[in-house]
Amino acid sequence: MLFAKDGKNSGDGSTGDLQLYMAAGASGQSHETIGSLVVAEEFGLSPDWVQVQVGFDTERNTHTSHSGTYASQFAVTSLGAIHGACELLRADLYRLAAHALKTSAQG
Repeated sequence: MLFAKDGKNSGDGSTGDLQLYMAAGASGQSHETIGSLVVAEEFGLSPDWVQVQVGFDTERNTHTSHSGTYASQFAVTSLGAIHGACELLRADLYRLAAHALKTSAQG
């Protein structure tokens, strides 16, 4: 999941960076790095602006698409979900900006 945090509603000391929450079990395959690179590329940002949180949490990350390093489906399932979340967030941001600027949303 991808959330744009403004520090007001997160309660986790967020700095306004993009937060990427992944329920991917880190196993030395650079899931965190790759996830942050995909998000940064989608939004034209430095990867330093993307904070990655991994693990399982009953509030945010209750499911995973894979576990362990055997037949990892991270690239197939998780990166596709990250990319899709970026597209949805970008569309929402365009709509919000268009409304604020009183223009049409095009992206």
